[in-house]
Parts: sequence; C-alpha cells; structure tokens
Amino acid sequence: MDSFAAVADWGPRAEHPERCACRLARFLERLGNLREEWRTWYAPSDSSDRVLIGRREDALVQHLEPHRNDTTGEVIRELGVLFSAWNEESEGQGGLRVLCGSTSRAVTNHVDLRWRVAEEDDPASDGAEILRLLASEWSPDWGTVLPWHELNTAAERRRRPLGDIVYVGVNHRDLSISESAVHPVSPSHGGSLLFVSSLSRKDLRSLKRAIDDFTAVLKVVPRSSRA
Repeated sequence: MDSFAAVADWGPRAEHPERCACRLARFLERLGNLREEWRTWYAPSDSSDRVLIGRREDALVQHLEPHRNDTTGEVIRELGVLFSAWNEESEGQGGLRVLCGSTSRAVTNHVDLRWRVAEEDDPASDGAEILRLLASEWSPDWGTVLPWHELNTAAERRRRPLGDIVYVGVNHRDLSISESAVHPVSPSHGGSLLFVSSLSRKDLRSLKRAIDDFTAVLKVVPRSSRA
C-alpha cells in the first residue's frame, strides 16, 4: 500500500470554535461517505482506552483544543483551535488534523488528512474528490494531494507542497493558467482543480511562482491567448 496526504491551508480568518465545529461536522459527514474507515474517529489519548469522537457539532466542539501560553496557560485566541483524530487505518500515522480560526500569520489554518491507498485504487480519483470536499467545506487558499514522503520533504524545506493535483482558491490572483487546464470545483464554487501532469511548461512555471503567495488569485487565460 502507498501512503497519501491531502493538505489544504488558508490565511488569517477569524472563526469562533462553534463555527469551526460546524465546518468539521459537515466535513466528517461527507468524508465518511467516501471511505468506510473515515466514518469512525478517535481522540488522541495517553491511555490504551479509545475515546470515540461523535460527529455532531456539540460533540466536536469539546475536542477543539485552543493554543495556550506555555508559561501562564492562558488561551491565545488569535492562534485558533486545533482538532486531532485517528482511525483504525491511521493509528500512530497522522490521521486527521485541523487548525481553524487563526488570525495570526505565524500559525496557518490548515487541514491535513492522511490515508493508505491499495494498489487497485486510483489515488488521482480519490484525491480529486477529497480536494473538492476540502474546498467546499473549508474554503482554503490552496490544497494538494501527494505521497507522504513528498509532504515531509516539503515541510523540511519550509515550502508549500506541490502534488499531482492542486486546488487553488478564489483568492488567488496573478496566477495565469490556460483555460483548458482549469477544472472548476462546482458551478457554485469559485475555486478550481489543476492536474499538474497536464499543465504546459508555461502554466507550471506560473503555478510554482504562486505556491507561496497566499494572496494570489487564479486568473484564467482564454484559449485564444494561450502561448
């Protein structure tokens, strides 16, 4: 089996923990429809006992951990809240991690989902569906799907990862991509999916330049203007 990750991030966005729990509840509900192992999640625990996480908003808000000052223990509200969970497949290997509600550029809002892909499965098909789900429920600036080891390499280099499928949100400007390479998430959603292997060299250069720019907004280049 290969191991994959879907990651998405977005810039400062003030959201109350209850709002984060609402997003999370919808996300988990739809995630469970994609794969059976994503229907049951457990909270991290120092004991051998499993702590089952309910998927209702009122249950999820209890599992949102605020950042605290290391010395005083006071809550640092501008750093948002963190949700961590694992399932049977992901125990000890990542599972799901969400940071929501941060208004600080020092701590990035993000979703990090990790799973294993059997040889007979199509990671590209799974990845596209997961990115569409991430986009519709979290409205990130950026998202991608890639093997775990590539994600770790990008983290070591302090770079945004670039996988085979990329999501670019509605807040991206100065990113010129050929119209034929742009796949809208849905008619009602402004973000788009890009399949990296099908991009021209010019499109790929434009995408790489925009990787670390939170303020980039996708600008579609009409077919008649493509080089």
